[in-house]
Amino acid sequence: MSIWLIIETIFLGPLKLLFEFIFQFAYSFLESPALAIIVLSLSMNILVLPLYKRADAMQEEAKDIENKLHKGVAHIKESFSGDEKMMILQTYYRQNNYKPTDALKGSVSLLLEIPFFMAAYQFLSNLASLNGAAFGPIKDLGAPDGLLVIGGLAINVLPILMTLINVISSAIYLKGFPLKTKIQLYGMALFFLVFLYTSPSGLVFYWTLNNLFSLGKTLFYKIKKPSKSNEKAFFKEVSPNKKLFLAGSAFLTVLVGLLIPSTFIAASPQEFVDTSYFYHPLWYLLSSFCMAAGTFLVWLRVFYWLATPKGKMLFDRLVWVLSGVMLTNYMFFGTNLGIISSTLQYEKEMFFSQTERILNIAVVFVIVILFYFIVCKWHKFATGILLSAAIALGAMSAINMIKINSSVNDISVSGTTDTVSFEMSTEGQNVVVLVIDRAMGEFIPYILNEKQELKEQFDGFTYYSNTISFGPNTNFGIPTLSGGYEYTPV
Repeated sequence: MSIWLIIETIFLGPLKLLFEFIFQFAYSFLESPALAIIVLSLSMNILVLPLYKRADAMQEEAKDIENKLHKGVAHIKESFSGDEKMMILQTYYRQNNYKPTDALKGSVSLLLEIPFFMAAYQFLSNLASLNGAAFGPIKDLGAPDGLLVIGGLAINVLPILMTLINVISSAIYLKGFPLKTKIQLYGMALFFLVFLYTSPSGLVFYWTLNNLFSLGKTLFYKIKKPSKSNEKAFFKEVSPNKKLFLAGSAFLTVLVGLLIPSTFIAASPQEFVDTSYFYHPLWYLLSSFCMAAGTFLVWLRVFYWLATPKGKMLFDRLVWVLSGVMLTNYMFFGTNLGIISSTLQYEKEMFFSQTERILNIAVVFVIVILFYFIVCKWHKFATGILLSAAIALGAMSAINMIKINSSVNDISVSGTTDTVSFEMSTEGQNVVVLVIDRAMGEFIPYILNEKQELKEQFDGFTYYSNTISFGPNTNFGIPTLSGGYEYTPV
């Protein structure tokens, strides 16, 4: 994995996975890509609404503080210069509990929008189910809409409509904001118009829906401003446990990103090696770790950072309870689901009986109650427990990785991608079997009679006629060749 791919997996991987899950779930019921995009847009906007709500509040706070300090800052800049001006400014900021970096709070909404846009762009731009799918006047969601034709020139209407909605929403929202904020949002609207003008109409349709949702949200908050009195009262009562949250995030990252995939690969590392194109299985672990780190250490941390003190307390307890539930499910449930294929899918569809479902729900319920009681009574010990558990899981993962590495090192791979070397015994007997895959076995004698050079090359081999595989493919036929009837798929 390249550095850029690692960064992309950490920051965009969890978002793209969430996009894919929501879209496929909606598509399986609605069987319409356009309707699935509507569900995707609505779901994502509802999920990130608390993020943007908190980001807007921080932006308001930053604007209020800047307005409060504006006269003092202007006076200092006019009256002093050089190092003296910098020292007095720093003192003035410190007296008012203000840091120069707090100015970034005004750009939180913009910074949040960038990764969500990139994830949506990568997911919807390459979505095969959009190709050829029609929706209303749009003939193909996988191509630019071209709804308006003037003089033989096709004009894409959706990007223009998207930008118009964005500009209206920004104009309403930006009333009373400084010029630099207005430049940021109007510049972003222009960027989206240029960048998405020739993009697939499915992607532009998704972003148009997002802008409509944003316009509705802006109108709602302009008409009815939420009260801040209750929030201020709660600030004094709640004290979040940040260490517990970070310990839980680390535990979940190690469990999901390292222990589970390393245990799976360590069961048979050779299955993950293609001798014609060598790729070390440990790279798969790096990918899964980056995905887990992006989910629990980055994006969950973003939600935590933007949450109110009450929200942070809920996150603390949620991560603690979730750690117990996920560990219990991993250890005791879903352990006998059969064989997983090379595409990481079970050969037989996952099936859970009614008894297993009820038992799982009951155990999860008990774990939630027990862990919630523990964190309420002995929250001081919860952080230490999670850290110790994370270290223990990390050690188990390291043992698995050592096992994987030693197993893979035993596989000899040549320097080229089309030649594989095999070690033959010089003392014992070597048995080499050539399986004629997807061929007509009765043709072999005729081929050898016509090609005498082939007959010479295979001199010493025994030709077994009248043979048949026990399965429809090599994976089922080879075991019976090695072990006889006892190794048949049945």
